[in-house]
Amino acid sequence: MQIVKEKVFFEDDEKIKNNVIGITTDRVAVLTGDQSGLIALLKKDLNQNIFHLPNHCHSLSLVIRHSLELLPEEIRSFISDIHNYFNSPQRKEKLKAI
Repeated sequence: MQIVKEKVFFEDDEKIKNNVIGITTDRVAVLTGDQSGLIALLKKDLNQNIFHLPNHCHSLSLVIRHSLELLPEEIRSFISDIHNYFNSPQRKEKLKAI
């Protein structure tokens, strides 16, 4: 909350505070916790309801990243090499043609 106050509400501008209507998160507790999460602190500080939109793509990315850590290094390296190889637009088009 201190960072939000310093970076977003730094001028203590009521227009900015009144225009805060929502936040999107990856559902991590430090942001969404009922007591001390950022959303709860914003609701309390601004004395208004804050819409919370979970970012499902980011959440899935975290799940996949942590799941891959369970695989042996050789397999992770192989997956990374394939991903990097098909990262170019030309190679993606060749893959689609196949």
